[in-house]
Amino acid sequence: MFIIFNNIIPLFIVLPYNFIIRISKPEPPVKYSGVSEILIVQNSSFTFHALLYKTILAEPAGTIILLHGVRHNKFSMIELKDYVISQGYNAVLFDMRAHDDNKNAYCTYGFYEKQDVRILVDTLTKRGYGANLGIWGESLGGAIALQPLSDDERLKYGVIESGFADFDETIHSHCRRLFGI
Repeated sequence: MFIIFNNIIPLFIVLPYNFIIRISKPEPPVKYSGVSEILIVQNSSFTFHALLYKTILAEPAGTIILLHGVRHNKFSMIELKDYVISQGYNAVLFDMRAHDDNKNAYCTYGFYEKQDVRILVDTLTKRGYGANLGIWGESLGGAIALQPLSDDERLKYGVIESGFADFDETIHSHCRRLFGI
């Protein structure tokens, strides 16, 4: 059915009953046991804290490390953490170099951060969270996640969102934005 009103044509599509889009009720709050552990992870020159959120399931589907993007921090991943936990996984959040809690270190766009992820994987494995371990990275986190994902067999899967396609262009873009050059 079409109705013309002041040269605007709204479009109404009538679908069979079984194709009606149903608006679902709001999801119940995600159930997890809060920050279950604060992991202190240390390599030779850098110490950081990772927050482990455990699902309330007796047998979690696995553990997923969540890596944030440039100029973000671990708390920018809260909604994603809630989603991961709602799917039965544990979630691990931490601030990468030069972000929030770790401002005392320089961001190296993956050169050292990939080692930080590997050391975090070592720590999780030693603590008993190494079964079905995955990684999910956004932007800078996606670019960093690709590196250990490519050669660390303990990471079984990964989700890469908006990773850098061209590192040189990324650096030039940041320099133009930050310094006007």
